Amino acid sequence: MVKHLHSLAEGTFTAMLATPKACYLVQRPELDFEKAPVGVGDLITAIFTACITKQMSPVAAFRHTNNAVYGVLEVTQDQDTWELQTIAGQYEFIEPTHDFEPKKIA
Repeated sequence: MVKHLHSLAEGTFTAMLATPKACYLVQRPELDFEKAPVGVGDLITAIFTACITKQMSPVAAFRHTNNAVYGVLEVTQDQDTWELQTIAGQYEFIEPTHDFEPKKIA
């Protein structure tokens, strides 16, 4: 997984997943913060690993991870802080409030 492809689209967060069978891109709006949140990459890794450990397919894990992280970032932005609000947004880990679908690119 490539956690953040910086130059694909302005104002958009883009991530990529490569499996033995295909490659996927997922995009979502990039949220504005006065100070960039700390630990987003770690959160992505943790959620993706948990999903794989729970026997989700890599593509389903990729989708769930992106959606859950976006939800936590929204909660963080709503609370006007740069520290990830993982407790306040913990419901996002179970049932994300957004659904950005990965697109197969190869």
